[in-house]
Parts: sequence; C-alpha cells; structure tokens
Amino acid sequence: MVTLVHFLQECPHEMTGKQPQLSVASQPDGPKPSPQQKRFNTLLKKIETHRRTLEGWAAAEQAYTKLWAEEFRPAIEQIFRAQLDLLRVLDTSSTQIKLSKHDRLKLSDIICDLAEGLIDDSHPDNAELKEIFSRHFGDDFDEVQQEGLAQFKAHLEEKLDIDLSGGEHITSEYEFAEFLQEKLANHATAADAAEGSTEQPKKSAHERRKEEDLAKSSQSVREVYRKLASALHPDRETDEQERARKTDLMQRVNNAYAEKDLLSLLQLQLEIEQINTDHISNLPQERIKHYNRVLAEQVKELEDEIDVQNMIFNGRFSLPPYETTKPAQVLRKCNKALNELDAELFDIEQEVAFLQETPKNIKLWLRAQRDQSDELLDTGLLDDLFR
Repeated sequence: MVTLVHFLQECPHEMTGKQPQLSVASQPDGPKPSPQQKRFNTLLKKIETHRRTLEGWAAAEQAYTKLWAEEFRPAIEQIFRAQLDLLRVLDTSSTQIKLSKHDRLKLSDIICDLAEGLIDDSHPDNAELKEIFSRHFGDDFDEVQQEGLAQFKAHLEEKLDIDLSGGEHITSEYEFAEFLQEKLANHATAADAAEGSTEQPKKSAHERRKEEDLAKSSQSVREVYRKLASALHPDRETDEQERARKTDLMQRVNNAYAEKDLLSLLQLQLEIEQINTDHISNLPQERIKHYNRVLAEQVKELEDEIDVQNMIFNGRFSLPPYETTKPAQVLRKCNKALNELDAELFDIEQEVAFLQETPKNIKLWLRAQRDQSDELLDTGLLDDLFR
C-alpha cells in the first residue's frame, strides 16, 4: 500500500523560504507596543501559520490524489461489484422463496434502496439496475426521479421565491444542482440591477467612516507598491544582471499587489533594504490601523482557502464536510477510510456467501435486518441522525 509518508518522501515540494521578519518589538526602556501594534504582530503570525498550513495541503493533495487513484478507486469499485452481487442474490431470492407480506415489503424496500444507490448513468449495469428497481417499486425509475425532482423544484420555488421553469429536461440531481446554481446567479444579478435602478438610502456616518477607512487602507497598499516600483523598475538599469534581478523582484511585487498581499510587499521592502526592522514600530498609529485592516482581509482569505482544501478532502473521503482536517491528519484519516472500505467489502461478501448457501437463508437475513433496525430505534441512534 502506498502511504502518505512514502509519497511525500518521493515527491518533495517547494516550501516558502524564510522571509525577513516584520514585527513591533518591545524595547526594555521604551513604551510598550500599542493595541494596534500588538494586533499587527498577531495578524502577521496568523498569516505565516496559514501559509504553512496551505503548503502542507499542497503536499497532502498530491499524496491523497495518488492514494485515491491507486487504493480508494479500486476499493470502491470492488464494493460496487459486491453490492451488485448482493442485489442480484436478493432479487433472485424474492422470486424463489415464499415470504410473508411483511417480509416481502421489507425485502423490496431494501432492494429499491440498494438499486437506487448503485444507479449511475455512466455504468454499464445501469439498465439492469433500473429494471430491478422498477419491478420492486412498481413504477418506472426515471419517472419516479422526475416526480421527485418536480416536487423538490416546486418546494424551492415557493421557499426561494424564484422561477425555476426551463429545467424540464433535467433527469438527475447533479444536473438539477447546476441548473439551480445558474438560476440563483441570474436571480441575484437581476435583483442587484433592480436595486441599483432605485434611489439608494442615505448612508449613515458609520458607513461613511467605514468606506473612508477602506479607501485609506487601499491607499496605504498603493503607497508601498509605488515605492517598490520606483526602486525596482528594470528599464532604468543598464547592467544586464541587475536588470534581470530587478525584473524578478518586480514580478513578485506585481503579484503581491494584485493579490493585495501587504505582508509580502512589506517583506520585499525589507529585503531590498527600503525599510528596516524598526520601520513598523515608528509608523503612525493611523497607518498601522490601515495596515491591520488589509492584513485582516489576508487572514480571512487564507482561512477561506484552507476551508476549501479541508472540504475537498473530506468530500473525497466521505467525511463530514465541515469536519476539521489538518494536513498532518491526512495519512491517519486515509488509512482509517481504507480500513473502513475493507471492512465494508468483507461484510458484503459474507452476506452474499450466506445468502448463496441456500435460498431459505433469506428469511434469517431479513430477521437480522429487522433486529438491526429495532436496535437503532431502541438506542435512539435514528433520532440522533435526524435531529
């Protein structure tokens, strides 16, 4: 089995080099850092921590993508084939063994649930699965899906007050999700246009101050950028080596400015000795405040990016979407998920083997299913699931 540790050793990744340090340092005989200066230091630490986390995710993504292709996808396909074998055995048993009305209804419900979970329009066994579902449910699968989507669409139209006409051709939940996303985007655009065409209410003093602060924060970033651009413009250099160095630095400056990455701009100033380590300590408090606003936005953007990486991993490995996963936990969670797949495959294969021994075993199997359902009810687990 390929492990995350082995993969990371085989595929080294680039890590951000150690950057010049920016911070407001306390002087033994001088004044203590102000609240804004302390916040500046805190925001810098958060940005560096989040960047390291994203570097970890970049490496982990390579690893778990490789694990997915080499370990998980084959395991999931094995489980699909085993579930298909179970479905076929159950379907055959339903025609060979005389069952009570209650048992027959229970078996049909299980068969329909299993078939519906396996149906995939891209799979070669899809027609067989739909036929089995329709025979036990009593209605055509595609018609049942269409009816369910129509009811869901009507519910959303009422709840969201939005027109969802034009999606009559949709046959799958995935297509409907894309259709809904497009409709919501168009609805939001139309609402914004309508709002813009009406007279806007007069802004409060608080809103005006907020806008002014935002403008000053953007201006602070532009000032840092202009100082760097003035010092590093490569066209002013006659020495080819120095021009190449400044071209590279100017590219970094442009990238940082485009991303509103104030920290990188300040670090570049420090790197080319345009400022020194005491620069931040000597800045006016109002300037520090504007810097902090920009840095706080950087922190939020990095946190959002980390959340996206977290959700992508959780989604791929069937974990709760909002469960916190860190890059260092990827190996453990991957191995746990693989073990769970192995256990699931073993259980299904055991069920198939038991049912194939003799058709009469279907009654014992159904009794075990009922006992399991009763146990869930008795322990209150179902209540927890739907709470």
